[in-house]
Amino acid sequence: MEFIQKKEKPAAWFVSNCHEDQAQRLRYVERLKEVLPVDVYGACGTLHCTTLAKECDTMLTKYFFYLSFENSFCQDYVTEKFSRAFLKDVYVVPVVRGGLNYSHHFPQGIFINADDFSSPEELGIQGQLDMKKLMNDKDAYIDMLWRIAHFTIESYDVPYQYSWCQLCDKLHRLQDNAKTYPDFFEWYHSGKCRTPRAYMIEQSVACELLPFQTTIQTQSVVVTSRPPLTLPAIN
Repeated sequence: MEFIQKKEKPAAWFVSNCHEDQAQRLRYVERLKEVLPVDVYGACGTLHCTTLAKECDTMLTKYFFYLSFENSFCQDYVTEKFSRAFLKDVYVVPVVRGGLNYSHHFPQGIFINADDFSSPEELGIQGQLDMKKLMNDKDAYIDMLWRIAHFTIESYDVPYQYSWCQLCDKLHRLQDNAKTYPDFFEWYHSGKCRTPRAYMIEQSVACELLPFQTTIQTQSVVVTSRPPLTLPAIN
């Protein structure tokens, strides 16, 4: 796995919305950058990759981590950001931050959850197994990449077509699936979103109507051997 030796930078973040959102991502990353370098790509940063998504994904191989930060802390809300780390030949560890219960939907050991740390600084260099420690702990980092290699992302067509099959099945069994919501707007919004941790809050931010959610499906792959890997030390 020669790609390991190509890793030379801590973290990358792709972002195009430069307005402070409900999750206060910009403020969080600015604090993280004070203790650990983060390359910001897109309209909110100084770096850019080509418009070809594949080239942007391939570029991630030189980073140890990819920041998958959602713009809202809302129940079951996750976008395509998280799936980027599981694309073929990317080999990067995702750092997630959002309202989804990631541990409920995805196996442990394939991501770092920023919500497990009390602050951006702790996530970067002050935690029990923070990003800096993981970069320098070769065995721990390789083990995480090995776990990630067991999963891949289905093409868009597979879950999309399957969703229509599920809908058709439920429509044919309405007596088993019918449920009435007196106030759909209230059901959709009530208790679905939360504010970030107190250390990030300056003022209350209302949760707006969210876009459709993205579902990730995984499939197992067989790994028969584990060749020796080497990682450069990060000072």
